Amino acid sequence: MAKWTCLVYLVIEVLFWTVWGDPNGTNNLDCNSMNSFDESFVLPHSWIPYNISVSQRTFNPHDEITVTLQVANSTGFNRFLLQAQGPDGTAPFGTFQITDRNTQGLMCKNIENSSVSHRDSSNKQSVQTIWIAPPESGNIQFRATVFQDLDESGVSIKSQTLQTLTGSMKTLQSMNSSDCGKSKFCFRSPENCDPTDTDCLFMSSELMDHQSFRFEMSSLSDGYVSIGFSSDTLMGNDDVYICVLNETGQVIVQYASTTGRRAPIIKPLGEVRNIETSFHNGVIKCNFITSNPISIEQSDPDGLYYVFLTLGPAQNGTIRKHPNPPLITSQKVNISEPTEAGGSSSSTPVLIKVHGMYIFYGSLPN
Repeated sequence: MAKWTCLVYLVIEVLFWTVWGDPNGTNNLDCNSMNSFDESFVLPHSWIPYNISVSQRTFNPHDEITVTLQVANSTGFNRFLLQAQGPDGTAPFGTFQITDRNTQGLMCKNIENSSVSHRDSSNKQSVQTIWIAPPESGNIQFRATVFQDLDESGVSIKSQTLQTLTGSMKTLQSMNSSDCGKSKFCFRSPENCDPTDTDCLFMSSELMDHQSFRFEMSSLSDGYVSIGFSSDTLMGNDDVYICVLNETGQVIVQYASTTGRRAPIIKPLGEVRNIETSFHNGVIKCNFITSNPISIEQSDPDGLYYVFLTLGPAQNGTIRKHPNPPLITSQKVNISEPTEAGGSSSSTPVLIKVHGMYIFYGSLPN
């Protein structure tokens, strides 16, 4: 019996990595360690006492799937880290709704609640959470690292593959400026340019009903184009929508908030729907409808905001610092009114421009 015990511990030590924690087991685990999942050798299932079960094996965008991590014997576990990943290890996908008091959401790759971990180091027999499927993704697996004791290596496990029932988001067929000032609010550079032009930095908004807007963005970019709504010109505490190239070369839509000098926090898309995107001849385009209220630190009772229009590089779906200052409306605007806004990145007062660039530059990783 001792021989087999030694063998099991030896194999686990070789095959699985260790994620170190503090003595209380409440530290933020290293999200990137999930990517070192090793499939070069698979232990017999009977040797692993942990299991991930799901409430359904297929999913559509925005589906809510119950995920349960449990132990097959009475030993229990005290720490864990759980993510939804692509079968090739790309991560994370979707977000988690925290429903178990023994768990907490973690921010990985600047995405809020994209991972789930323990709240304390107490012994657990099972934990449960709800995964919310993103608007776009391929097939996924739930992967976890589980710890039985504070001083032991973590055992890596995964669920069966969940199949997506939809293909990629719709391809955007066309975009133009013919309705600017008629039914759409538009902000663009150069003045009067059309999004069919390669060098046109463009955004529009159209009020669909009393609480929904259709947003359009277009720009020549190898990374991302974004719009932000702010109470001032300092680029902090803003609501942001980002159209960014992911690791597969597909344009995806992200919803985020900025907090001073930190990287934008990617949030669940919420009430975003009817997403259409394209990437052709170096031009990123996206079109979507959102019912999310604009949420900033100092909301204007009249619904007036400064609009920021920004583009820059990205790496695997993560935006990087932009090389040029953003285009900012010359005054607060009402994006529900079909008007044309004026603005510039060069006419901004020097103090504000430098301060704004500093905050945004300092908030993004190199």
